[in-house]
Amino acid sequence: MTKSNAWKVALALTVLLTAAAAWMGRRSEWPQAQASESTPVRLPVETALLESADAVPTTRTFSGVIKAARTSDLGFKRAGRVEQVLVRAGQLVRQGEVLATLDSRQVQADLEQARASCQAAEAQLAEALAGPRIETIQAARAQVADSQAEVKLWAARLARQEDLHRSGASSVQEFDDSRFQWESATNRLERFQRQLEELEAGTRAEQIAVFRAGVAQWQATVERLEVEVADSDLLAPYDAVVGRRDIDEGVVISPGATVVRLVEQRAIEAWMGVPPDYLQKLPESSHHKILVGQQTYLASIRDVLPEVDTATRTQTVVFSLAPSVQDELPLPGQLARLALSIPDTTEGYWVPTTALTRGQRGLWAMMVLGPDGETLQRRDVELLQVDTAQVRVRGLIQAGERYVTTGLHRVTAGQQVQSAPVRSGPGT
Repeated sequence: MTKSNAWKVALALTVLLTAAAAWMGRRSEWPQAQASESTPVRLPVETALLESADAVPTTRTFSGVIKAARTSDLGFKRAGRVEQVLVRAGQLVRQGEVLATLDSRQVQADLEQARASCQAAEAQLAEALAGPRIETIQAARAQVADSQAEVKLWAARLARQEDLHRSGASSVQEFDDSRFQWESATNRLERFQRQLEELEAGTRAEQIAVFRAGVAQWQATVERLEVEVADSDLLAPYDAVVGRRDIDEGVVISPGATVVRLVEQRAIEAWMGVPPDYLQKLPESSHHKILVGQQTYLASIRDVLPEVDTATRTQTVVFSLAPSVQDELPLPGQLARLALSIPDTTEGYWVPTTALTRGQRGLWAMMVLGPDGETLQRRDVELLQVDTAQVRVRGLIQAGERYVTTGLHRVTAGQQVQSAPVRSGPGT
């Protein structure tokens, strides 16, 4: 046998021996593989017990604005030329202090004329109430007496003319003249008697009523003009600071045009928007801390506006601030903040955030061990509170159940798992 043939035989024997060794090794593993197929492998997972836990009080911060209790844009009631503006922006004024004046010469002249007319009407009323003077009544009586004598005279003449006319000694013309004079004297007597009766009866009630109405009319005119004269001075309605001055001397203004703006300083309020749910838990009698800049003020609820803001969905709560030092008063327009700590009495469970996975319809889900302690069940839960690495939840879970704390991406509902030793951490 040549060397080439011997090398080929040796190579063939080596290959056969290697194949035989591999086949023998696989045969030795068959019983172990068959044994593993009969016993399923369970994935080890970290679990913890569900335990009921109280909620941590939730603190919500709401923003608002500082406002003065009273802010007024002051102007004159009537038109006119501004004669003086006696204040400047930023000046402190007291209640009743004159801020500006109007030219009132025309109104003063109208007032004097109305007062004179009122005095004349009052004199006429007084004369009507007093009635005619005694001298006037005596003169009227004398006039009646003279008229009576005249009637008697013409009555006698008429009687003589009638006798003469019957005897033919007098003409018809003379008789008619005598009768006419008698009738005329009789009519005058009746007129003088009625005038005397009116004088003796005094002034009629209707005439007195007319005189009274005239006096009242002029008195009302005087009062109106006195008010216009008083309104020529613009007065401060309360203690305040002049926030703005809009008009200078010499300007002719219309009624209601703003001359100065006043801002009250002592009465300071904070207007806050608070959701209605939080508002129901906010006691009205308690004092709350309002933070303005770096300063904290105690405040009490003064009013709650009855409407919900359509933009912010909040109700406006008006707080009255109670500063102890005048220099520490906040300024209107500053930002104010209110922190509310609201306790949550809903029953729930604290679990780590790694124990949650996305659920359906906006909910979250957890994996809980079933009654056999091996099979996983999916339970939907609702978030109640979030606190850094843990959350407070409620839902289809009960205290004492064991849940998977981490690695939910590796398991599915219905899968059998093996509970691993529990690590220390949130929710355990």
